[in-house]
Amino acid sequence: MFTVLYAEPLPGDLQEIVRGELPEGWRLEVVETKERGELRRRLSGADFVVVATTRVDGELLAAAPRLKHIQHQGVGYDNVDVAACSAQGVSFALTPEGTTTGVAESRSRGRRSD
Repeated sequence: MFTVLYAEPLPGDLQEIVRGELPEGWRLEVVETKERGELRRRLSGADFVVVATTRVDGELLAAAPRLKHIQHQGVGYDNVDVAACSAQGVSFALTPEGTTTGVAESRSRGRRSD
């Protein structure tokens, strides 16, 4: 069994959607706080982690001996220490198209229609 740690607050209805997409036998855990001590504790049992704004550095990676992969929802490497990932053998990937629709919808709502 693998554990996926969603390292961002996630509403219950979305948690159920994510759980429904996981392979049989996989478990989803969600960190409901941005407190680093809690994140460090929860990472110790995670095989995969999903982040958006959460900073993942060498200190957190050291607390995650089972971690195999970090999936970043969005673009950019500014919140994940890629060198520390490489040193620990943890793969890392971006999801650059993941927020395109939300950003476009947000932008279009702000426009005036003249």
